[in-house]
Amino acid sequence: MGIIEEIVAAGLTDAWSYMTPEQKNGVRTGTVAGEKALEKFNAITLDNTVDPEELEMAIRDLLEAVDSTTGRAIQAYLWSLFKSN
Repeated sequence: MGIIEEIVAAGLTDAWSYMTPEQKNGVRTGTVAGEKALEKFNAITLDNTVDPEELEMAIRDLLEAVDSTTGRAIQAYLWSLFKSN
């Protein structure tokens, strides 16, 4: 892990101890939603023959998690793919 990742991980670990139970549950809910959406995306794209409608549905599921921490991270990752090409 690089220095930035270590700093962020340490900061988030420290912040976790100050979060309310509701905030912690919100993070957990977002991670579960993001995980399910990524599993669906991976399943659809696994065989490298992608039906555009299926792919759009999977991407919509990913972006619906945008109100969660995980959803925002996924969205940032997807945008980075378009910016680098």
